[in-house]
Amino acid sequence: MKRLLVWIGLCCACGTESAPARSVRAASPPSSGESERAPVASEPSAVRSPAEPGTDLDFSAPPLAMGPIAGASVSDAGAAAADAGTSSAPSAAPDAGAPAAPAASDAPNTPAVVVSLTFDDSYRPQVQAASVLEAHGLRGTFYVNSPQLHAASANRAPGAMSVADALGLQARGHEIGGHTLGHLSLTELPEAERVREIVADRAELVRLGLAARSFAYPYGHVEADSDRSLGRPVLEIARSSGYSSARDTNGVSLDSCDVGSESLPPGDAFRLRGVRSVDEPPDGAERRLPPDTADTLLGWVDHVARCGGGWLPILFHHLREDCSAPDAPGSYCFDFAELDRLASSLAAGVRCPDGAECYRMQVATVGDVIGGGVSPAREVPGLRNGSLERITDSGGTECLELVGDAATAAFSRSGLARTGSASERLELSEASDQPAELLVQRDFGECSIFVAEGSTYDLSLYYQADPRAALPTLSWIAYRLTSDYQWQRWVGGPAFTARSPGTWVRLPFATPAVPPGTIAISFGLRQESAGIVYVDDFESAPAAPE
Repeated sequence: MKRLLVWIGLCCACGTESAPARSVRAASPPSSGESERAPVASEPSAVRSPAEPGTDLDFSAPPLAMGPIAGASVSDAGAAAADAGTSSAPSAAPDAGAPAAPAASDAPNTPAVVVSLTFDDSYRPQVQAASVLEAHGLRGTFYVNSPQLHAASANRAPGAMSVADALGLQARGHEIGGHTLGHLSLTELPEAERVREIVADRAELVRLGLAARSFAYPYGHVEADSDRSLGRPVLEIARSSGYSSARDTNGVSLDSCDVGSESLPPGDAFRLRGVRSVDEPPDGAERRLPPDTADTLLGWVDHVARCGGGWLPILFHHLREDCSAPDAPGSYCFDFAELDRLASSLAAGVRCPDGAECYRMQVATVGDVIGGGVSPAREVPGLRNGSLERITDSGGTECLELVGDAATAAFSRSGLARTGSASERLELSEASDQPAELLVQRDFGECSIFVAEGSTYDLSLYYQADPRAALPTLSWIAYRLTSDYQWQRWVGGPAFTARSPGTWVRLPFATPAVPPGTIAISFGLRQESAGIVYVDDFESAPAAPE
């Protein structure tokens, strides 16, 4: 008998949303108005696997022999309670006239349903969603972006989950997975940036004390990846990232059984297939009318059961008290009350759709379904947009921070490039009495470089002085983001006169050991006197062991 794993996930703009054409961009920042961030935990917890050895799900057992599973959040505890003549307590008393819950004995020889509740994108309301699940004895998997956790902890992203929130969820039995640094469309990035987005994000999650075993592709962009000029495929990189699984967002049809749901165990743990996001608008529409409800999603579960079972992601991302409110997201939104109804039904452990056979249900995190422990994390070289090719919506260079007096320092993009087609130009006038800087953007990890205490880093950039102007005085400079979320000047190099005007010159420098209390670093070129200089090809890598 086949088994049915239904995967109910909360995901950011998954499925059909496409990336902007002009540049590879991060998803929109969380909406404002959410509750204030909790402070960052001063002592991150040790990395651990949510499930102890021997508690991974065993799908070889007969359906009716499946009881509560140690180490996982298991809704078939409700079925076991029904077998024993008791019931699992819901969060609220049932209606007086409500029909009796189905008993496990009503589900003979039918597919077992294992449900994994997953949440994407670090949205703060998901913390409340976790409480809804906990009220029914359920736990979920939360796919987060480490820079968003830091930004929220610094009170710079009020709609996002903080580091303390994520650690708190893990401590309460939920799973924390990864969703890249910047939620970019991976299939549009060169290989080095693909690796950085996936692997550096996981390394930072692990450093924070989060047991990152599971991964989700932003936008589900993994299939349309045929341009080998960009390097290794996203799928290949995910397989070697240290994660145990990676979730897609499509590949399952709800219209018929011809394109079935994911098998269990999955045919490819790094191509876990799903369907559209909950409340995703139809093509060409701004909203889905009527909006999805708990009954809609339970109908999806029933469909997969009728088709013989499998693994079915059902994808959510935004949660609100009332998704019809004027300040709620216009789409991809699900009411907390509907989530509570869904959780209550799943926690019953058995479902008997009208006119169909009953079947059992379980709930477990994705990591517990896939099994295995937490692989070691590793640092990786590379920067986001280090070649300065991509631009933002405002026309500036992505991930490049420009510092200077607007009256005397003029910044602009240039077609004079060492590689690719663009560089950044800085002209400092004679009247200037303060330096100007071109830096890797000082943020919370989307552009800046996550670092390890005690490690050293090899950094470099290329510059070219304009021979038609005065040769400027230059130096390199580096900053660090402290554990209290302040950017401070860290180290700098000696001043020198620009060399070899009219040609590209590499400016390398090695950092000292990273001091305690450092989260990330930034670096760049400092111009201290009048002249014109072009900058291109920033590079960063952990220093090789001596």
